[in-house]
Amino acid sequence: MKKNHSFKRKQKVKKDNSLQAIIFAGDFQPKFSPISIEKPNWMFPVLNIELLQYTIDFLEMNDIHEIAIYTGTKNEKINHFIKKCKKCSGSRIQIKEFEGNNCSCLGDVLTYIDKSSDFLITRDFVLVSGNTISNFDLSHSISQFKKRKKKGIENVMTIVMQKKTPIHTNWSDNLIVGIDKETNQLVYYEKIPDKKLTLPVEKFKKYNDLTIHNNIIDPHIYICSFEILSLLEYDTRHWKDLIHTIMNNEETQRTKIHVSMIKNGYVGRIHDFSSYLNVSIDLMKRWCYPIVPEKNSLSLNTEYRHFRSSIYKENNVEIDRKAELPSNVLIGSQTSIQQNSRIINSVIGRNCKIGKFVDIKNSILWNGVEIGDNCVINNSLICQNALIESKSKIINCLISSDVKIDRGINLSNERITTIQDIKPYIQDLKEKMFDFEQQYGGEIRLEIRDKKNQIVGLNGYGNRFIFPEKKQTNLTKQENQEINQQANLELQPEVKFRQEIQNIISLLNQDSLPQNILVDVLSLKLAYNRTDTAKTVFYMILERAMKVSDSDLKVFLQEAESSFEKWEKPTYNNLNFWQQFCSTNENQLDIIYSIEYFLIANPQFSNVFVHLLKMIYDQEIVEENVILQWFESEIDQQEEEKEKFQEFKKQSEVFINWLKEALEESESDEDDEDESNESNESNENENENDNENENENDNENENENENENDEKK
Repeated sequence: MKKNHSFKRKQKVKKDNSLQAIIFAGDFQPKFSPISIEKPNWMFPVLNIELLQYTIDFLEMNDIHEIAIYTGTKNEKINHFIKKCKKCSGSRIQIKEFEGNNCSCLGDVLTYIDKSSDFLITRDFVLVSGNTISNFDLSHSISQFKKRKKKGIENVMTIVMQKKTPIHTNWSDNLIVGIDKETNQLVYYEKIPDKKLTLPVEKFKKYNDLTIHNNIIDPHIYICSFEILSLLEYDTRHWKDLIHTIMNNEETQRTKIHVSMIKNGYVGRIHDFSSYLNVSIDLMKRWCYPIVPEKNSLSLNTEYRHFRSSIYKENNVEIDRKAELPSNVLIGSQTSIQQNSRIINSVIGRNCKIGKFVDIKNSILWNGVEIGDNCVINNSLICQNALIESKSKIINCLISSDVKIDRGINLSNERITTIQDIKPYIQDLKEKMFDFEQQYGGEIRLEIRDKKNQIVGLNGYGNRFIFPEKKQTNLTKQENQEINQQANLELQPEVKFRQEIQNIISLLNQDSLPQNILVDVLSLKLAYNRTDTAKTVFYMILERAMKVSDSDLKVFLQEAESSFEKWEKPTYNNLNFWQQFCSTNENQLDIIYSIEYFLIANPQFSNVFVHLLKMIYDQEIVEENVILQWFESEIDQQEEEKEKFQEFKKQSEVFINWLKEALEESESDEDDEDESNESNESNENENENDNENENENDNENENENENENDEKK
């Protein structure tokens, strides 16, 4: 049922060109249950800073200072956090939080805002999810939105999107998106179904140039006209419903949605443990610069120190010299790590105690966690003040706050909580997830620890929380076969493509060179419709060299050079890989950009930039004119990020000067050669003329002699 359109309140609004923002932090993430019962997911610490703080910082970076936050519920912890945000932000940001009476979904929240007398939103706004972390520069997207709106009020929304990259391999949404190439209007938006996809071809016919994408992510950043609040329907439950509501109004209301594709920048969205861990590691690898651990909030002062291999330590950390931290580790203050413990790809909170001979991998520990000696923690989330006694193994588990796991307990794929009664939670869940029973094939259960059920051990404390698996879609045998055959290409093309390239790189590094390797790569390029094949191969060669080198710069360069040389061997049509795939200036510039982004992500190698640049020049992967073009081009990055890229140019100045001199000498030699050739040609012409004159004289003499003889006769 559509709402009555009333613009009386809108007419009273004062004109203001700046945008406001709505953060929808009420998204329920069942995959975090039972932890999300105790703490909403937008309050989860990411590198020991609350997730919502990153979203607020993202808006502030884009000069949006008036923010309305829907939190979904109220309690003391949430009130304290909001007060802290306001205090840290000072006068820079105005934050209005609201829980929205009886709001259970996105549509309810926007409807509440439209009807509210609190004037939460009074003009055009950015709608963003509360579980989003990004460094996107929205200035161009906002500018395009405003221009379109001036042309016609029917242009009510611009969706910010990005093409999938290797860092988006765990992105939850698999979308099919249709975009009018001429106008960037969104024409089609659907999730890839379990069964076959049927496209509305008749609808597409009215567009001259329509592109269909299945490699695009929607990070839930929507630039909205204020008027859309009066167009919504009460059953707008999800983000996709919001899009469909506006698109379906096109015939009657003539409303249109456009797409702004962001090329540069990072975005991550946290919806389960896998994405939680991956986003944390991405931040440690500095993909979201300038949002980095030592400065991971515009509003909060942090005191992390950055070491090579993406290791970060806050003040007052005690780490035994025999403890091992290979890479991608962040450790909060007042934490101690004892001898012979190993931590990799993990985040450790503040005030944690890690015992001896502990192995922690791909895990996140919140504040106050204690891990006893000889424990193994793998791919798990351990929440605040939990205690894992010695000789225990925790694999693929979610351990809630204050849980105690007894000595020598092995847990795998478990959810442990201290909650005693889940009935209120189940009721709340079913209100927020109206389709819960359709999606899941069982009931939520709680197994209370007793004498018969001692999953956490005799001296442990906690209960087993059982969340049902999603229902499997009933497919025919033929449909299952078809889906299995196409799954890798359709659902995860990026992962599959990189795996195929990785297999080829592995063969080359085993000194086994298939004669048809170039044909294989070309086939992959066509099969996956790639335009960045050389860049992908180059980047993955650097990644492999990094793993082999163990942060030794000399070994890294030797390994990289050796790999580049192997790709130089002619294998097809007398061409090598680089000649085939780096034939244009654009391809060669991509290679240089790959070096830059790799070194920014792995700063322990940042000093070798000029060595890699010289290497790709010596091996004729990139030509000198392309290197000069890169050096003389302007750096199109944010101010703080500019310094990183400028540093690479400073490293290269001596090499660039040498290149310019060599190029000038070469041109000078060519000029001399041209002059010499011209001189030789001139002499040859003179000689030819002299010969012609001599021949003419000889002919004249012969004629005269003949005439004299005739006269004598």
